[in-house]
Amino acid sequence: MFFLLSKTLDWLASPLSWSMLLLVVAALPRGRRASSTGHRRWDRRRISALLALGVLWFFSTAPVSKGLLRSLEVPVLRTVQPERVYDVAIVLGGLVDGWATEAFGETAYTESVERLHAGFELLRAGRVRYVLLSGGQLEGGVGTEAQLMAEQLVRWGMDEGKLVVEQQSRNTRENAVESARYVRERGWTSVLLITSAFHMQRASGCFRAVGLVVDLLPVDFRSSRRTPAMGLLPRADELHRSTMALREHLGRAVYWGLGYTAR
Repeated sequence: MFFLLSKTLDWLASPLSWSMLLLVVAALPRGRRASSTGHRRWDRRRISALLALGVLWFFSTAPVSKGLLRSLEVPVLRTVQPERVYDVAIVLGGLVDGWATEAFGETAYTESVERLHAGFELLRAGRVRYVLLSGGQLEGGVGTEAQLMAEQLVRWGMDEGKLVVEQQSRNTRENAVESARYVRERGWTSVLLITSAFHMQRASGCFRAVGLVVDLLPVDFRSSRRTPAMGLLPRADELHRSTMALREHLGRAVYWGLGYTAR
């Protein structure tokens, strides 16, 4: 139930969805009484259309998207200890594109692939003894994300015996719940959590909520204090970034309200 609710909220947290709803309002036909109040009816439709355009423009600009992302990434939650050798590094999923993988027959990655790169570098350098890969079934019917990540690490030369595959989780809360089982079963005491910087606060809160003490290694930073000279011109990639940031803000609020995260 929560999984379906989260997908619905994802759609509602999108400026594009807001604009579509406003355009639907603008396109609603006038009723029979509109003849005597046509001016007011026209105003309502025109205002809705202008608001739809305004929403799209506002969230498609660089200052807005970068500001939203910066609010998620600052302050940086980084507690990794450089000289410590950890029992396990937990790499959270969300970095494999299931539909593209299904279409082209090889693993396709999203912008968050730096999570996997970080786990690879730590294991190669001997700074972690194991890497736990957390991610369940992907869209497109190509298997589980954790298994695809493990196969990629093996292709990069990593020892399969050093990889632990957690394939049940479908969201951040389940990442924490399922990973905690492996940590306790294996008696690991030093745990490093790896995820994107914008996602770290919610993820670390989920792990604390299930009783795990973890150090944090945020990667995949996306915000910046600088904006391009033409930053007020609308761009599709800025709209994508704004949408991602808004969804994460909503995710934080929902998880906090349901008690899935601990401060």
